[in-house]
Amino acid sequence: MDNYYRPLLIDVDPYSGRILATRSWGETLTTWLYELHASLLVGRYASAESGLLAFKVITFLGLLLMLSALSGLYLWWPRGWKAAAFKIKTTAGRARFKYDLHRVIGLYACTMLFILAFTGFSFGHRHWVTSAVSGFSSVNSEPFQDPPHLKSHPTPSGRRISLQEAAAISARQFPDTILRWLATPAGAAGYYSIERLGPGEATPRRPRHRVWIGQYSGAILQAETPRELSAGEVFLDYLWPLHNGQIFGLPGRILFCLTGFAPLQARKAHPRA
Repeated sequence: MDNYYRPLLIDVDPYSGRILATRSWGETLTTWLYELHASLLVGRYASAESGLLAFKVITFLGLLLMLSALSGLYLWWPRGWKAAAFKIKTTAGRARFKYDLHRVIGLYACTMLFILAFTGFSFGHRHWVTSAVSGFSSVNSEPFQDPPHLKSHPTPSGRRISLQEAAAISARQFPDTILRWLATPAGAAGYYSIERLGPGEATPRRPRHRVWIGQYSGAILQAETPRELSAGEVFLDYLWPLHNGQIFGLPGRILFCLTGFAPLQARKAHPRA
C-alpha cells in the first residue's frame, strides 16, 4: 500500500552514535494520533490520494469553525460596554453562576478556537493564506518548504558528500546552533536541507536557521536565518507553534488541548428571573 507520509524515525545515542530504535511513521501512538487528527486515518487504510483529500477536507472545516466562532462572538457581545459581562458573579444564585461561567469560558475559548481553526485551515490551504499575507508583506520563504530553483550538479568524480560532512558544513555556516533537521537528497539533482536551532526561533522542532548544501560539491546553495525573514514570513512561521500551543510552552499546549473540548458546551444555562 502506498503512503502519503511515512518517513523512517531513528533514535541515536548522541554520545556513542549507537542506534537505539527504528520505526516508521504511524507505528507509534503519537504518530498514530497525528494521522487520526489530520486525516482520520484515511491515508492509512485507503490510498495516499484519499488521505490527502481527507486532509484537505478536514482543514477546510476550520473555515467553518472560524465562522462559527465569529458568529458566536457577535451574538455574545453585550450591547454597549459592560465590564460585568467579562466576569463571573460568584455571589448570585447557582443558575446565574452557571450562566456566567458558560458565557465567560465561551468568550475566552472563542479566541483560542479561532486561532486553532485558522492555523489548521492554513495547513491544508496554504496558497490562500500565503496569497492573502502577500498582499501586506513579501513572502519569498516558507517553513517546511525548500526553494524550488535549487539543484545539485554532479562533479567529475561523481562522489557524494556524507551526512556527517553535510552536518559539519552547516555547523560552520551557523556556529553556536544545534542540529534539528536533516533531509537527504531526493534524486540526482537533490541536495541536503538542514535546519539548525538558534536564538529567535518560533519553534525548536523546525527552526529557521536553514542551509541547503549540494550533495556532490558540498557547496552552500542557499542559507537563511530568522533575522532575514519579512513580517509576512514571520507570521507564517508562527502558525504551527500557534496551532499546537508550543509557542506558550507546556502550559500553552495543555490549555490549547483543553480548548478543543470547548465546543462540547452545547447546553446553555439560563439565569432564573
